[in-house]
Amino acid sequence: MTARIAETFGAAAAPGVYAAYERARPGGRPVDVLMDLITDELLRVPALRLAEARAAVGNPVRAYQFDLPQSPTGDGSAPPTASNCPSCATTSGHWSHAPLVAGLGPAGRDGLAAAVHRAWIAFVRTGDPGHPALPRWDPYGSDPRTTMRFDSVVIALGDLAGDSRRLFAEVPGPGPMI
Repeated sequence: MTARIAETFGAAAAPGVYAAYERARPGGRPVDVLMDLITDELLRVPALRLAEARAAVGNPVRAYQFDLPQSPTGDGSAPPTASNCPSCATTSGHWSHAPLVAGLGPAGRDGLAAAVHRAWIAFVRTGDPGHPALPRWDPYGSDPRTTMRFDSVVIALGDLAGDSRRLFAEVPGPGPMI
């Protein structure tokens, strides 16, 4: 694990980075820590860099993080990256037997799908994904870094990915990470 982390952060920093990821996932297995790191490296941090670069030049940005209410496998592992797909439309019930959402109850699955679907429709219509069933969703910027968290409870949080953003601040990549 530390050898893989050292590829990104350097050998000296690897034990501390592993410890930070481990703290972020209490009870997580080493493979979960590795998946969190890879997700940050390939998806979350590049998305944050893009959001921050666009916001810095005055483009309105809305950030979100999609989290399943529970792991669909029931084994404590992280949900698959594509697990947000059934929530992009109001047809989430048609996905109920798909492995990526197996184990989710209809109420949680359908409520989350309705919130996400209405956000996408609002965004297409107005350029703002906010709608009356969501908490206030301010634009993402360097202050505040408002991020809507789609989970069993939908909530707008400041700097939701702050730990990841700070860990990767010194790692080379496209765009600023402040």
